[in-house]
Amino acid sequence: MPDAGCRTPDGYRSCYRREMPSPVGHMLGGVIAGWLVAGAPSRPATGSAAGAGRGRWAGFARLSGGSPADRRLWIATLAFAVLGALADADFLFGTHSTYSHSVGAVAVVALAAIAVVRRDRLRWALAAAVAYGSHILLDWMGNDTTPPIGIMALWPFTTDFYQSEFYVFMAISRRYWLDNFWSHNLTAVAREIAVLLPLLLTTWWVRRSRNRRALPARRPEAAPQSPPQST
Repeated sequence: MPDAGCRTPDGYRSCYRREMPSPVGHMLGGVIAGWLVAGAPSRPATGSAAGAGRGRWAGFARLSGGSPADRRLWIATLAFAVLGALADADFLFGTHSTYSHSVGAVAVVALAAIAVVRRDRLRWALAAAVAYGSHILLDWMGNDTTPPIGIMALWPFTTDFYQSEFYVFMAISRRYWLDNFWSHNLTAVAREIAVLLPLLLTTWWVRRSRNRRALPARRPEAAPQSPPQST
């Protein structure tokens, strides 16, 4: 439901002491959303792999399992996590839960991904957009306690604020002077992990399995032939 309250002459700056899901939950949500579109790495990160590569990226190649496809997906996973939490950068400008928490911002992220990515642009642009958009979904399902309640989800079409009537995530408090600051926030983060980690593991299993089935069968390498013997 929309909440059009807290309109002030200088915009929204004076209204903001927002309390929404934590960066931990947003990063998990971004990875889940990105994996749903782009696929998940076919194996967990390991400390060793054959053919991991050489030079500057050898350490990361070993960490990500060595496969070029897996390396791309692990790099993308880091990007999905960042995109999942990126909308809260508006804290720096005193405009939290407004323009960056909207479908307009999702469209901007998609266009930026199209401009940056060189191959398979539509797939990666959609993955980047839904990873960023997961932030909006989680905030919409959060228990916002400070007016204006909710997020400006449908900007630029409207500046109304929206919040779900079904709360999944607890509010994250920034009132560090309260006695229950740490206990409350740790409980909220634990709840986010309890809700999102099973979804993350399920998404990894399903999308990893599909990726593995989609890979072409590897042809056996031909045995090396010895040169003809001269008589």
